[in-house]
Amino acid sequence: MRASTTVISLILSLLVGACGPRSGPAPGPRLSALAAQATEALSFELLSDAPLSVGLNRVYLRVTESATGALRSDLAPTLVPIMSMSSGKEHSAPVVGELELVDEGLYSSRLVLSMASGEMGSWRVRVDVPQGEGRDAITVELKDLEVAASNRVKSFSVEAPMGMTQKHLVAMHFATAPVVGLNEVTFTVHRMDGMMTFTPVTDLKIEMVPEMPTMGHGSSGNVTPISQGDGTYVGTVSFSMTGEWLTTLTFSRGGATLGTVAFDTTL
Repeated sequence: MRASTTVISLILSLLVGACGPRSGPAPGPRLSALAAQATEALSFELLSDAPLSVGLNRVYLRVTESATGALRSDLAPTLVPIMSMSSGKEHSAPVVGELELVDEGLYSSRLVLSMASGEMGSWRVRVDVPQGEGRDAITVELKDLEVAASNRVKSFSVEAPMGMTQKHLVAMHFATAPVVGLNEVTFTVHRMDGMMTFTPVTDLKIEMVPEMPTMGHGSSGNVTPISQGDGTYVGTVSFSMTGEWLTTLTFSRGGATLGTVAFDTTL
């Protein structure tokens, strides 16, 4: 009888241990594969924690040895997003920060995708991995990325010397779906210096004014977006009720207004 009691106690303790809290690191984001490509030496997989859309997107790059599947955490890969337009032209898009190692063999960065894929063209990401002095870089292209349309990228132009203008891309991003109340918001600003070159703009003053056009009022509690030094500006926007909101941004430098954009948000 005592042996039976001991066995029952052991079983109960195992069940409780299995169902109870477990120690260890918190699980990372659930990632979905977007595209993959391999060379003789390395295999690459592009992933994301949400479907890609026009605006600011976090992406991940997993790199492994093609022969063994071993994860590679000792590399310095770079990403170059490329839109191939139906007209035959190509252009790139801003990359916010360098790829950072976030887990074994897993790198992460953010892309500002400026237009949807589809009839207008298709997106791909070129991956370049330096191989040291005297050796060619390993390059692959991760193709046919699906990018959904959104209203999260706007632009304004600034006068430049010799009668030229410089286009600036602005993206608005909420880490979570906006709600009634205070919402942390990130804006990115990049100057287009060529079809393939986007430079982060870090020295702007931003005036942010959210308003509800149909109701004729704004909101209180907003926090001015401040430069983070990499082309991103982080602030807090207040939406005081459900409905359609218009958030207007005015950009200035040294007291001179450079441009204005406005973003619609529906709660």
